Amino acid sequence: MKNLIKKFIFSFFLLFFAVPSFAANFFIEDYKVNIDVNEKKSAKITEEILVNFNYPSHGIIREIPHPKASVSKISVSEKYESHKMGGSMEIQIGDARKTIKGPHKYTISYNYNYHDNKPEFYHNVIGTE
Repeated sequence: MKNLIKKFIFSFFLLFFAVPSFAANFFIEDYKVNIDVNEKKSAKITEEILVNFNYPSHGIIREIPHPKASVSKISVSEKYESHKMGGSMEIQIGDARKTIKGPHKYTISYNYNYHDNKPEFYHNVIGTE
């Protein structure tokens, strides 16, 4: 029951405060996140990102902040490479031999494992960048 309440509150704030993000080559038309929290201080996170490319591009880079956690079991709907960078996981999604223009949907899922001793759950999916 508590997990259901947490999911509802998180979804409400995500939808209420969602703002489109813009970059020079693309803009994000839609961003959906589903978080399944379990009792072992970990979460299964699935993100659906609808990106509209203004110019031909090879893909996107998704940076997942994890200063007090670890990211594992990454799965992406496209070809990808992942790299640890300090307190973040960088996922480069796309193909160097193929370009895309117009709308394109990416699905990313991963496990987020918390390493603190706090009894509460707080997760900033987008980060501060």
